[in-house]
Amino acid sequence: MIELSAKKYLKLKASIEKAPIGYNLDQEREMALIDSMNFEQLLRFEDRHSVSAGPGSAAVPAASRKTAVRRALLARATKRRYKASAARMAKFVAQKRRARA
Repeated sequence: MIELSAKKYLKLKASIEKAPIGYNLDQEREMALIDSMNFEQLLRFEDRHSVSAGPGSAAVPAASRKTAVRRALLARATKRRYKASAARMAKFVAQKRRARA
């Protein structure tokens, strides 16, 4: 686990306390960790999470790379949330159909 500086920790803690109910705190923590990483740590994070900054990403500077990784993670989380929402809706519709029959 990567240690956060005191300033970043307090900022993260404040954002978590202000977060609305149901907000994805793990995602917020992950974004804070990405901000605190250096280039080598970011490369290891990309490998571990199967996320890439894009083709030819070895030449991409760290700041741009962090943005690309953050974008990829958010897209993946949104896709996962949409799939879960669609599954819940299908289950609900099936229950209603069974109730009518």
